[in-house]
Amino acid sequence: ILDILFELKEDIYQQMEKGYDKFQEKKKIIEKSIFGVDVKSWAVEIAKLRLWLDLFLEATEEQLKNRLDPLLPSLSFKVRVGDSLVQSIGEIIPLREFKLQNLDKSIMPKVNQLVQHKVLVYQNKYDAKKVIEEEKKLFGQILQLRKIQLEKAIQKINVEIERLERQIKERGITPLTGGFLRQETETKNPENLLRKDKSELEKKNVEFSELEKFSEYFKTLMSENREPPLIWSIGFAEIFSEKDGFDIIIANPPYVRQELISDPTKAGTQPIEERRQYKEKLLKQIQLDWDDEKGDLIKLNKKCDLYIYFYLKGLKLLNPDGVMCFISSNSWLDVNYGKELQEILLKRVPIIGIYDNQAKRSFKHADVNTIIIFLKAPLEKNWQNDLKDNLIKFVVFKKPFEEIMFSDTFIEIENTKEKVENEKFKIFP
Repeated sequence: ILDILFELKEDIYQQMEKGYDKFQEKKKIIEKSIFGVDVKSWAVEIAKLRLWLDLFLEATEEQLKNRLDPLLPSLSFKVRVGDSLVQSIGEIIPLREFKLQNLDKSIMPKVNQLVQHKVLVYQNKYDAKKVIEEEKKLFGQILQLRKIQLEKAIQKINVEIERLERQIKERGITPLTGGFLRQETETKNPENLLRKDKSELEKKNVEFSELEKFSEYFKTLMSENREPPLIWSIGFAEIFSEKDGFDIIIANPPYVRQELISDPTKAGTQPIEERRQYKEKLLKQIQLDWDDEKGDLIKLNKKCDLYIYFYLKGLKLLNPDGVMCFISSNSWLDVNYGKELQEILLKRVPIIGIYDNQAKRSFKHADVNTIIIFLKAPLEKNWQNDLKDNLIKFVVFKKPFEEIMFSDTFIEIENTKEKVENEKFKIFP
């Protein structure tokens, strides 16, 4: 990412005949444009080291000598350790509960202060430990707000349940003062409404109970010198406060067969029951992220490989204009568990292209056939008009990627509206 963004900026500066400092330009790109997560702390440290080395190699002799301040920026909040898939608050919490745009306005000044302090940390002008404490306090305030919201919702449902129970007892419907009379139909009679309200009450009570339990753990967390669990909108508040998601998400998700999926935050081989519990948590998390309170809960085959969950989480982390590019196993295109992902993509996601290569495997040593898929951010509802005219390009390259990865190739693919085959590729629009 760093190299490509720098190449693009370099090209622009050259066309403008404008001078630039390679070190400062790359430093700016890392500050403004690069963020990452990995569950393994060693992988995070290697990523930081790689960025520092790239920067260091661009530093001039003048920039290196006689320095009193640090040459390289702090990357504490650029690449972070965490489980990308599960936001563990008690048993479960959906992403939508932590949308910064949906929070109380009193929270936003603290979010803005956190963002400013993270910039200062990058510039080595502020203590990273203080920012972790600020993140934890913000986390605590959001949890408290959620508890208050739940208490109000529970109270409101209880009042409605009492009203319906009275109504059923009296064998009649009494209109609410200042409200509207609910029509008694086959689907909306008091008994059905009562069952629905009781089911909703049970869900809210479970979530409240989980938040109560988590509050105890949170007290311990506040007293210890460590980061809170990764919640995307807090861990990357600078992205989610301004744009409600990333512009570009790129990943080569791990290839883990469904029977081997386990909690990545725990070391060693895990018992079958523990693996099953993590998988259930993972499935529930993805369903809640995609449900968006519209009641259309997505269904996933329990035999899904791990990378399927990365597809669905990644799409939910994009802003409305964002794009996602994954290189992954191609098995979801023709195995049974891929059916649900295909259905979700067809109903909600504008697909730009799916690219395969017959000439050469992407990873020589990996025993996996891969494809590259390029997607736009998911739409709010199923079958929106934007999808009806969407033209997907299925492309099979006949030459190794390194021989054809040029802008001319992609301009040609972009302009192709009909089926085409030549010495470079086959295209099925």
